[in-house]
Amino acid sequence: EQLKTVPKHVVTVDFDIDRNASVNINNEQASYEVAKHALHNKDDQVAILGLRLLDENVLCRVYEHHECEAGQSIAHQRLRGYQKALTELDIPIAEDRIWNIPESSERFASIAAKEALCSLPRPSVMLCMSDLIALAAMREALKLGLKIPEDIRIVGFDGIDEARRFVPKLTTIHQNSEEKGALAANLFITKEEQKALINYELQLGQSS
Repeated sequence: EQLKTVPKHVVTVDFDIDRNASVNINNEQASYEVAKHALHNKDDQVAILGLRLLDENVLCRVYEHHECEAGQSIAHQRLRGYQKALTELDIPIAEDRIWNIPESSERFASIAAKEALCSLPRPSVMLCMSDLIALAAMREALKLGLKIPEDIRIVGFDGIDEARRFVPKLTTIHQNSEEKGALAANLFITKEEQKALINYELQLGQSS
């Protein structure tokens, strides 16, 4: 909201502000693709670990009455992608199986993952809105003696280096941060008001 009132030329990365230039990926399509890969059939028990789905700075479950706050944020774009895949495959998700993680920290991610893994019926698929969240979920699942992906399939989003090194390797959406930065800098210099979308890649690991 503050940036909307800035009179100077602004280029945003990963979100849009009115007529200003921006650099993004198609978050909705990317999350749809990674979810479509992870989901198998109607027997799947799904949990979604979301990042900043709510304006509130609290770790909690997201219920239907919260969705009126949904906007064009990355989190809501990714949630729509997950929901599209679930709808296409006719896989229901219980209303208490979506979590809001207020910040990208391993501590909050681990708490949400533990809560999800201890819920009944236990999730067989966890759709995580960042690799950091997904890696925390994998660690908690392994602590419980669960096998990945035999007992639970977990996917992330971002394509960070640790996701490639973790065992089992994480299935995720990779986005090129350097390309984003270079394009944003170019748009700032040229003062173009372009809404740029860059490519992403579904990177398959052994977690799904």
